[in-house]
Amino acid sequence: MAAARNLVLVIIASVAVISLIFNVSYLYETATATLNIVKGQNCPTSLPSYKDERFHLRSMCYHISFYQLEDIAVWDHFQEAAKHCESVISLKTDHMTAYQNDDEVKYHMDPIDLSQVKDCSIVTLGIGHDVTVEKKLKEKFHEQCKFRGADPITLVNEVIYKPIGEYFPFAVGNDTRVEVTNVKEDPNSGSYTYKNFTHVEFVEFLRDRAKMAKGKVIDQLLLDIEYAEFAMLDYFYLNNKLDQAGYTVCQMNGEFHNPNENQKTEFGKFIKQIAKDERYLFFHFEFVSHIRLYFVNVQDDRCYERYVKGRI
Repeated sequence: MAAARNLVLVIIASVAVISLIFNVSYLYETATATLNIVKGQNCPTSLPSYKDERFHLRSMCYHISFYQLEDIAVWDHFQEAAKHCESVISLKTDHMTAYQNDDEVKYHMDPIDLSQVKDCSIVTLGIGHDVTVEKKLKEKFHEQCKFRGADPITLVNEVIYKPIGEYFPFAVGNDTRVEVTNVKEDPNSGSYTYKNFTHVEFVEFLRDRAKMAKGKVIDQLLLDIEYAEFAMLDYFYLNNKLDQAGYTVCQMNGEFHNPNENQKTEFGKFIKQIAKDERYLFFHFEFVSHIRLYFVNVQDDRCYERYVKGRI
């Protein structure tokens, strides 16, 4: 077992060295070969135990694809790598339902057994004058799920969200403070402006404002907070802030806005760490001037049993 694992590590290290000499497209071909070697090993104990070996291989494909890149370069190569790894390691998406709102699509998987779900929680950070998706989810899960939404622009947002769930009139971020935020203040305009607003740190929001008990599962997190997302990405790493506070995210729709160089670096670190952690798999990649991704937690037992088992 140890010898087989060491062989895999040697192969990955060799890929990294070779990729420093050749270009990124060659790396993807080498990654494919590496994954085929790993999949072809006869000893089932040659790698750690996973709920599904394909989940491990998909994460490994991303890890290998980005291994040699500078963090800042991941953004520009992400689309190519995403398509490649999806073609190499095929996963099912049949149970991921698309919900169209005013200008984008969100994804959600329904519980495998809805009758067993009594404490569902759906959190929106950044309402943006659009609750089309939340309304549809509310119609389906009005008895099972509690909805919470935060947005510093009370005009329209408060009125349209309160019939769905509990509304919070502030921004959520990585620290509690007053800070300039890029917001859509006029619901009839597509333009955004910078204004000073109160920010509440994410864990503080969940624990003290939303009153979510420690150990709680967030079944769906809808994250669209106009560039503030880059400063919050480390919350989703293994053993980091959310884990330490006792909160688990099962599904997340994240929008990553057109970044500057520092934000590209943060995004690159995030994608590399997510691949290394192997907790989340991402699907339904969309690239315009920004990147939209749908994440599914395939590692946590509660998320796996509630949403994933036998479906992906």
